[in-house]
Amino acid sequence: MQRRSFLSGAAAFGAAGWLHCSSGQSSQQTEGAPVERLSFEGESGPYGVAQGAGLDGRLYTDLAQLDADHLIVSNDAFYIRTRYPSLLDPDAPWSLRLGGLVEQELTLPLADVLALEREQGVYLLECSGNFRARGFGLMSAASWHGVGLLQLLERVQPLPRAARILISGSDAHAAPSSNSVTGASWIVSPEQLAKTGAFLATRMNGAPLPLDHGYPLRLFNPGWYGCSCIKWVQSLDWVADEEPSTSQMIEYAARTHQIGQPALARDYAAPEIQQAAMPIRVERWRSEAGLQYRVVGIVWGGSQPISELGLSFDGGVQFESVSLAGSVIQNRSWSLWSHDWVPAAPGSYTLVCRVQTPDVPMRRLDAQYYARRITLDEV
Repeated sequence: MQRRSFLSGAAAFGAAGWLHCSSGQSSQQTEGAPVERLSFEGESGPYGVAQGAGLDGRLYTDLAQLDADHLIVSNDAFYIRTRYPSLLDPDAPWSLRLGGLVEQELTLPLADVLALEREQGVYLLECSGNFRARGFGLMSAASWHGVGLLQLLERVQPLPRAARILISGSDAHAAPSSNSVTGASWIVSPEQLAKTGAFLATRMNGAPLPLDHGYPLRLFNPGWYGCSCIKWVQSLDWVADEEPSTSQMIEYAARTHQIGQPALARDYAAPEIQQAAMPIRVERWRSEAGLQYRVVGIVWGGSQPISELGLSFDGGVQFESVSLAGSVIQNRSWSLWSHDWVPAAPGSYTLVCRVQTPDVPMRRLDAQYYARRITLDEV
């Protein structure tokens, strides 16, 4: 089965940048040598192929393909968690309603929304249910266009008791899901929208949003898990401070690291992607100098500057230092790193990352959530 191609994005990556770094050993020693990409144990595709339908539809991105020239994922290889609702007609007229606790509701035709779109930059999106068996392939990065949420909300006057915004999208799936509940909506505060720079996405890598990615309007909360980035958005409603959490917020409470299942939206912690890192491939080079190994990985999430990673090959007992060439100030996309590795002997190795910078929240790294295992038959 043919894998989908990645968009060559080094030039388009722009200010978000990419970062290549090493452990300090020369990378020239393997230049020109044949390279093999070794597979991680217990992980498999298919990658880049949409499967299933509706709430159970999936597409997994092959992270092993990432390199300095391919850090933006093409639209047809970008991960999918839920596919286009079967009861939606993509040719039907679309509008956006601004309502709820407002003096007067307003309905904007899609054309009026699209007239406001601006380039937003390159951002990463990760599903809160990203998992090892599919190579953590529920994660991708793209270049986005869209319209700021706060800019749209300025078009209506909220009533005095309006405190939060309910963003709702279509969930018109004909078939029931085996593991998800219906109800595509999320509640945020104006302060959260300002902090994240949230926008309604209209374009993805320069093209109109694909159907499976929320066409024609998708909420994007930079730095938050994908479950909060509602697709097929139809309405923005001002609601009171005591508004209950939505069914989608409750469904993803554990995956977004809430304390229990907050009954009220105001008690729901921001579903932020904290600092994370992991290997995406192990390369084996064969040259006249002999066998050589290199680990290539990504770092993403968080918002604090970091300058160093720790990489362990024994499941987190001992760590080798991976120096990052510069600080990741707002790592809302991913950055590359590499580390030349000299394994002691053939056998199985468990690769674990951690952030060396003090006081950086990294709950999934602390739990070794992104640990990956590999077996070497020769060194």
